[in-house]
Amino acid sequence: MKKIVCLVGLLSSAPALSLDYGMCEANVSSKQYLNDVFSQAYPKTVQFKCLYDCMGSAGLQRIWGNSAVTIRNERDDAIKTVCQGAIVKRTSWGWDYAGAKPFYAHLAETEQVKDFARNWVDRDNATERALLVQLQSKAFEVAQMYFKVGAREEFRYYQEAGVAMYQVVAGLPDDTQELDQLIETITWEGKLPDMDTSQGLLHSFIKSEAKFRF
Repeated sequence: MKKIVCLVGLLSSAPALSLDYGMCEANVSSKQYLNDVFSQAYPKTVQFKCLYDCMGSAGLQRIWGNSAVTIRNERDDAIKTVCQGAIVKRTSWGWDYAGAKPFYAHLAETEQVKDFARNWVDRDNATERALLVQLQSKAFEVAQMYFKVGAREEFRYYQEAGVAMYQVVAGLPDDTQELDQLIETITWEGKLPDMDTSQGLLHSFIKSEAKFRF
């Protein structure tokens, strides 16, 4: 971990002016720890913040995003206590930063960057559309598997989940009404239904694969 800390200052802190609309990139040299846990034993919760350059409808904005992660070993210490999008690679002596990869603002892991996305990144953009197409393709694939499992009477709820999944994503990427209504229901309910029900299977899939719409 000390190797990462000493090298992070060598990475560029210049604004990411070439970012595409709706994308964010971490300034990994900006990372600051918010609690002193270096002498604590595992497991422990590490709080830190990073500065993110994000491109929205008002141009480039810089946002501090706060993170809190639980780490249980040295590997977690290296790969979890980093800014979102930071690339960490294994070396002969441990772990090193290898730069930062832009990420879609609506997939932000910090509440501050999520707020930026809600306020300044319109859903009508190329990245969103590509993610919706990808979601539809994955849903069709999973639904086919559900149909096979649901052929047995005791697992009929899988077949029901497959049918519902097709209905939810059928109109993507142009028509998101069914998807957005389901996400609104999932958000309002909070707790997912039991996984041995068609509703539980459907809600679990959407919450996992459509994070960018929440």
